[in-house]
Amino acid sequence: MRCRPARAMNGKIADIVAVTRDISERKANERALIAARDMAEQASRAKSRFLANMSHELRTPLKRHHRLLRSDDARDVRRAGHAALSRICAAHSRERSHCSS
Repeated sequence: MRCRPARAMNGKIADIVAVTRDISERKANERALIAARDMAEQASRAKSRFLANMSHELRTPLKRHHRLLRSDDARDVRRAGHAALSRICAAHSRERSHCSS
């Protein structure tokens, strides 16, 4: 509320003029914005917790698989697989050349 004196023609204060504004709608909007901000912050914290947990859940098994694939046994298995594949391809090539002659 704002108040100011109202002067008469002779300059003396005759009345007081008061101006009021209804700010209830503005206050309701402010409360809604605060509630929306609080909900967004809560959602952001939940998202951060979820991503941290998922990152941990994914990282732990992947580390184990990575170590397994890097081990000497895995290299031996890969070498054996490549050798077997080479023998299969060579046998297949011999069969094709034998059949075409």
